[in-house]
Amino acid sequence: MKRFKPYTALCARHLYLFGALTLLASPLAGQPAARLELSQPDARFGEEVTATLTLSGQAGTFAQPDFSAWEAIENLEILQTRQAEKAGENGLSILTIQHGLIFWDSGYYELPPVPIPYNQGQDTAYSNSPGIQIMGFPAESDSVRLMPIKAIIDEPLTLRDYLPFAVGGLLLSAFVLVGYWLWKNKRPDAKPPAPPRRLTLREYLLEQLDELEQKGLWQQGQTKAYHSELTAHARSYLAYRYQIPARELTTTEILDRLKGAHLPEGGLQTVQQLLQTADLVKFAKAAPPEQFHAEALQRLRRFAAATAGQPELMIAIYADGRKEVYEPQTEEGTTDTSNA
Repeated sequence: MKRFKPYTALCARHLYLFGALTLLASPLAGQPAARLELSQPDARFGEEVTATLTLSGQAGTFAQPDFSAWEAIENLEILQTRQAEKAGENGLSILTIQHGLIFWDSGYYELPPVPIPYNQGQDTAYSNSPGIQIMGFPAESDSVRLMPIKAIIDEPLTLRDYLPFAVGGLLLSAFVLVGYWLWKNKRPDAKPPAPPRRLTLREYLLEQLDELEQKGLWQQGQTKAYHSELTAHARSYLAYRYQIPARELTTTEILDRLKGAHLPEGGLQTVQQLLQTADLVKFAKAAPPEQFHAEALQRLRRFAAATAGQPELMIAIYADGRKEVYEPQTEEGTTDTSNA
């Protein structure tokens, strides 16, 4: 029996060491693991970047992370947030939180660590602090790289959103009834309406571009107003020429519709560069070279000349503001009551 005493003492020491390590590790068992990652190491300003925070730990032991420190970062816009949680083995909970981020100035940005309260708020764990390099808008001529447009955020509709349509429908019905009554009771000797002014669709667009050029908006520093009016004329021409609702579509949707149209060589690229660069000027506050403003107007003039005979369309402008586009041999076309 005596020869087994050394082995008994050795086992006792191992059990004591195992118990001590278990007690030391027990306070760390409830600490969640946090990992913060960016979707890419660099981006252009105005381009959306996705930040993903992944938390893993025992379910119910940690609270929601605090992202308030990000709001103090200058030139950072935080978009929509997506969150998903799933259960793992042995009561483990995995929480994934994604933020869409847009940086509106060039430079290097480092996201502050995200604090995660756990153990009923008595302790706090922190994520890592990733960084990203934001590159500026290249001030070159026509070969400038166009950045993607910020995605549109859809909001759920409520009854209040439908109220303007209901009121508009009632007002429209009232106007129709009043107009019908006036038409039925009009004087028989009323003068006939003045004949409409008729010209080709290309001539009509060139007149509008001449008026825009004479205003000298971009020379006065009003580049946003200049490009808003220029793209409005371009969208109206595309709507009349190719029968698409260009005034209501985004730039991407317009380009998709025009892919099946019979455009002249380089026509689609001209429309793409005109609309996308104008969008950057209006929404992303980009500053292209001064010669781009006049060149954009000249490109639209050349595009109108290249598409004038596909076939040649006429437009009739009535005194009440209505516009009707038709082919000369039929004199039947699309009536438009807008002032575009």
